[in-house]
Amino acid sequence: MTANAFGIHQCTVSKIILEACTAISNHLSPKYIHLPQTEDEIKAKVAEFEARFGMVQAFGSIDGTQIPVLRPIVDSEGYFNYKQFFSISVQAVCNVKGYFMDVECRWAGSVHDAKVFLNSFVSNKLQSGELPQTFNHLLPGHNPIPNYVIGDPAYPLTPHCIKEFQSCKTDAEVIFNNM
Repeated sequence: MTANAFGIHQCTVSKIILEACTAISNHLSPKYIHLPQTEDEIKAKVAEFEARFGMVQAFGSIDGTQIPVLRPIVDSEGYFNYKQFFSISVQAVCNVKGYFMDVECRWAGSVHDAKVFLNSFVSNKLQSGELPQTFNHLLPGHNPIPNYVIGDPAYPLTPHCIKEFQSCKTDAEVIFNNM
């Protein structure tokens, strides 16, 4: 539609859109979309989550979605997702305000959220200790709690990703899920 409206060919519009997206990614993304880079930044994110949701040590929430694409010519079966259409899997980590801190969009639509997370930039940075970490000692004699993201049930339970109980057996589990 854009090509027809301005009297230019579709391939020209596609190239312009690609150039614009590349420029945004290279020049604006590092300034506006980034994980906490200092201990003070992670402490601020943690404080915001605790104040709003009561979650100690959380600094972000994580979720994935499926972005529809045309059927790829090569390896199309990998792009056919559980919702029965061709897509790429996009995962985002957001702060307490819903602003993106990390976006991962390099996986075929059939790839499960857990695999995307375990191989993602944010997971690798957390596991390797490259992101600044703060630890909270809630109970004496127990391991300190590291910083983590909050995921839905599709995400794996790891030291850096927490999710709700799938079936609650106690009142404490119900309260946790509501938080």
